[in-house]
This record gives sequence, structure tokens and C-alpha cells, in this order.
Amino acid sequence: MLSVAAIIAVVVLAGVMVGRMRDLREQLERQIALRQSAEEVIQKGGEKYAGIAERKQMDEELMSSQERLKILFEYAPDAYYLNDLKGEFIDGNRAAEELTGYKREELIGGSFLKLNILPRAEILKAAALLARNMLGQPTGPDEFILNRKDGSQVSVEIRTFPTKIKGKTVVLGIARDITERKRRARELEEANERMKELDRMKSHFLSNISHELRTPLASIKGFTETILGEKAMDEKNRQEFLQIIKEDTERLTLLINRLLNLSRIEVGKIKLKKQKIDLIEETREVISSYGSQARIKNLVLESNLPGELHPVYADPEYIKEVLIQLLENAIKFTEEYGKVAVSVMDQSSQVEVSVSDTGVGIPKGDLPHIFEKFYKVERLAEEISGLGIGLPLVKSIIEAHGGKVEVESEVGKGSKFSFTLPKE
Repeated sequence: MLSVAAIIAVVVLAGVMVGRMRDLREQLERQIALRQSAEEVIQKGGEKYAGIAERKQMDEELMSSQERLKILFEYAPDAYYLNDLKGEFIDGNRAAEELTGYKREELIGGSFLKLNILPRAEILKAAALLARNMLGQPTGPDEFILNRKDGSQVSVEIRTFPTKIKGKTVVLGIARDITERKRRARELEEANERMKELDRMKSHFLSNISHELRTPLASIKGFTETILGEKAMDEKNRQEFLQIIKEDTERLTLLINRLLNLSRIEVGKIKLKKQKIDLIEETREVISSYGSQARIKNLVLESNLPGELHPVYADPEYIKEVLIQLLENAIKFTEEYGKVAVSVMDQSSQVEVSVSDTGVGIPKGDLPHIFEKFYKVERLAEEISGLGIGLPLVKSIIEAHGGKVEVESEVGKGSKFSFTLPKE
């Protein structure tokens, strides 16, 4: 049996051990608590750091996005501008500066009206669009004519988009320069109209040439059959008929030669046989050959030729054709008892020949077109026959010689056609 002293010793020892165990447990619990606290602090600090990093990344992305938008706005090919609901400019890009001619600092605070960018005729239309913007409605595309700072004008197509910046309504405008597009469209339309006119002139030409060919051919055929059918025809009538056949044949030959010459010139196959020619003598011969036609209409046919003239180097056949065509036209378009004059003048480096008349004259609107193939003055087309190839041929021949053709005319007073040829 254990003594009382032993039992007391065991109890004391057990109490000491329990106390130490309690102290160890408390220390362990404090260490665990400290560790957990440290982990929480570390975790919270990490989360805070992560939040800062994320926010920094978002800020950088936002700045990058703003930079991209700024670049897109600044370097857009169309004119971008912002204005308030009063129409005053808030901002504009480089294309807006180029379009209007105003620098950005000049645009800001100004408006289409203040800067006189809008012509008066466009103000009401622009006001209607701004009213729609006030209702939050986009507009466009709408075409406008704008005045530039230098006074020139430009055609534009404008779209507008109301939007909000910091709670305030502003309008984004996009203006596209369509000047070139409209010019091309106008040229295309004019070309189409010109093609229609050429088709009309071609049809008229074919109708006329049929008449011009049929008339002399019918005459030749009729007089030839008469001569062949009447064996006992007296010599006087026979010679008269043969003369008519000869004249109609020459008329046909002249017409065909003109058509062939015009065709050769157009395809660049004209071959000039240039030589020294006496232009005074060539002119005198042509005037003489048209004397009878002038007398039939009681016209005064006047010639103003110098005594001497420096020789020119040209193709005599083609120059004769030019003189014939101009004199023929002058007589054709001059009424009875009028006057036709042919003049030759020696100038410093060239010789000038002119054929003037007191005829019907050419309307101012037709003058730019009279040297175009198949063109005929509408007012005269039904009254006086012709194919519309004579003057184009004249112009082509003279230009092939290095000369120039000019015309002056006034309705009711007459016309004057002049051409020059360079001296040898």
C-alpha cells in the first residue's frame, strides 16, 4: 500500500504536469491564432494589391482606347466635327480643317453661319436638320454647297448624329467631299447627252447623204437614158444633157472625196503632198469658178488679193478644198443681193486667208460646235441642205498643215471664217 506521503507526491506531480500541459496548449493556440491572423493579413494585402493592379490595367486600357478613338477622329478621311445644339463648333479634325480652309482654333466657337460657311440658299435646309438633332434624330446623307475660307466652294454630303458627352447633348457631324464625284457624274451625264446628240446627227447625216447621192444619180440616170433612147437627138440638146451629167458626176465625186478625206484624217492616214504654192493664184481660180453661182443670187463677189505674197509650203489639192468649202458656204448662206469677200493677207510668220459674207450668221450658242462632225445649226438645217462635214474637214486640213481656223459671226449680219498657214 502506498503511504500517504507517496500519494501526496503523486497528486502534486500530476498537478504540475497538468499546469504545464495547459501552458503548452495556450502557447500553441496563440501561435495558431497569430499564424491565422498573419495569413488573413497577407490574403487581404494580396487582394488589395491585386485590386490596385487590376484598376491600373483598366485605366491603361481606357487610356489606350481613348487614344485610339482620338487617332481615329483626328485622321479620319472625312471631315468630323462636334457642335452644340446652337450650331457652334466644339471640335473638328484635320479633314475638317482641309475641307473648310479654317484652322481648328478658328472653327471652335464659330459656326456655319458665323464663319459664312453656309451660303444663304442652304441656311433653311441646315436649320431643319438642326431641329431634328434637337429631337435626338440623326440626319443624312444630305447634300450641301459650302463656302471655303478662300472663297471657293465645295460640294459635300453631311450626316449628323446627336449624342451625349458628360450628360450634355452634342452633335457629331460627318462631311464628305463629293465635288469630284459630282463632277464625274456631270461629265458622264454630258457624255450621255452628247452620245444621244451624235446619234441624232448621224441619223440626220444618213438621211441627208441618201438625198445628196440619190439626186445626182437620178439626174445622171435620167439624162443618160434619154440620150441613149433618142437616136435622132440634135447635137445641141445632147451636149446640154452631157454637161448636166458631167456636173452631177463632179458633184458626186466632190462629195465622195470629202467623205474619204475626212475619214483618212480621222484615222491619221492623211498624207500631205506639200510643195511651194502660189496662194494668190489658187484663191483667184476658186473665186473664178464660183462666179456664176454668185451671179445667180445677185451677190457681189469681192476679192482682196495682194500683188505679191511669200510662198507657202502646202498640199495644193487640200488647200483648194478648204477654199472651195468656205466660199461655197458663204454663197449658200448669203441671201440675194448680199456680199461675199475673200481676202489674203501677208503676216509676219504666216499667211491669213479670210472669207466673209453678209449672210444669215450663226447663233452664239452654235459657234463652239460648228467644227464638229455632222453638226448643223438647227435653225438652218431644214432650210439649207448639207451634211455637216465641210467645216470639220476644213479644220482638220488646216491643223494638219500647222495652221489655225477661226470664226466670227453675228446673227443677221454675217460670218467671217479665217485660216492661217505658216510660211515656208
